[in-house]
Amino acid sequence: MRETNNPSIAELTEIENSILRYIAEGKNIGQISLILSTSVEEIEISKQNIMEKLQLFTVAELTKSAIQRGLTSVLE
Repeated sequence: MRETNNPSIAELTEIENSILRYIAEGKNIGQISLILSTSVEEIEISKQNIMEKLQLFTVAELTKSAIQRGLTSVLE
């Protein structure tokens, strides 16, 4: 993975993209951990990593990013 300082092109792993999508769809950390069969702590760490990589600070910003990345839509 290449490093970038531009959050608009920051690369996320496949699991981070999945977590971002689930957050944007309104799922909470516990629900995401059940879906992905991992611990709540792992999801929390991944969420923080996503926020740092994308330089985002709120769930609303995460949701907007997920839509922009084509991971989900407002119609779902």
